[in-house]
Amino acid sequence: MGLVLVFLGAPGLAVEPSLSPPIQSLVTAHPRQTIEYRLEPVPEDPPEAYSPEQLEILEKLNRTDAERLARQERIVVPSRWDADELQFSPIPHSVSALAGELKALVVHQPLQVFGAYEDGELVRWGPVSSGRLEHPTPPGRHNLTWRSRGRHSTVNPEWYLEWYFNFHNERGISFHQYELPGEPASHACVRLLERDARWIYEWGEGWTLDDRGWEVLEEGTPVWIVDEYDYDSPPPWLDPENPHPEIERFPLDENEPLRTGAGQLGPSRAMILRSNRFSEPGQRSQDRLRVAGNQMARSFHVDHPNSQGTDR
Repeated sequence: MGLVLVFLGAPGLAVEPSLSPPIQSLVTAHPRQTIEYRLEPVPEDPPEAYSPEQLEILEKLNRTDAERLARQERIVVPSRWDADELQFSPIPHSVSALAGELKALVVHQPLQVFGAYEDGELVRWGPVSSGRLEHPTPPGRHNLTWRSRGRHSTVNPEWYLEWYFNFHNERGISFHQYELPGEPASHACVRLLERDARWIYEWGEGWTLDDRGWEVLEEGTPVWIVDEYDYDSPPPWLDPENPHPEIERFPLDENEPLRTGAGQLGPSRAMILRSNRFSEPGQRSQDRLRVAGNQMARSFHVDHPNSQGTDR
């Protein structure tokens, strides 16, 4: 089973989830190359001033897509361009506590970045745009559930969300591609660059259900959403004294239980009656989530769930 670090919750189902060993901290043990960073005025035409490869690095460092990079007043620029992409990461390269996990995802909200780990080693990182002040992405531990190549938001049908991978089924919170303005701007989802969203869509593992779709046999890749963004302060990567803040460890709550990917309800309160493991374009399988205890019933499609709060 893989592991993802973004911190949100998801409802549970019939099988009692096993608890992972306590994770007290994730510690960096991988040496970094020496790279200095500075703030510079944005060129009038960034695509003319930088190569495509350099623009991809600038997107990461400035937490914005290339289209919106030109709208910034100043941008973070590295002293060298020849380093491997992972060397520009502001988060740990190696996490000893995850050494036994096949896959894991971590979303660090203060720095607005995600990290994907395999056996505790960073294999990919990139910028995110998490929930804005009115709709913050709640910190916590979750799991990937189901995915869709693309779907329309239930908040606004005009918003089309590509490379969608849900990790909070009840609220419809997910990873997906959408514009990155350089700050938290979503309705609680975790927005990604198109290339990162597609990579997670293909790399991550969703839940496994029994043949009837009643029980979760295996949770999807774990996801941690770490800490909260400081909305009252400027973005930390635009600090002229330290335009590339780095962290050496992720503080994780060792008492945080493993939540199932079905949403906020515990396994004794919810039962999936019917569901597909994954969705692909054209599939319209009718699924139903029956909630025992409060006698609520929710129906949803794997490709178009009737979840409340599906975001952009």
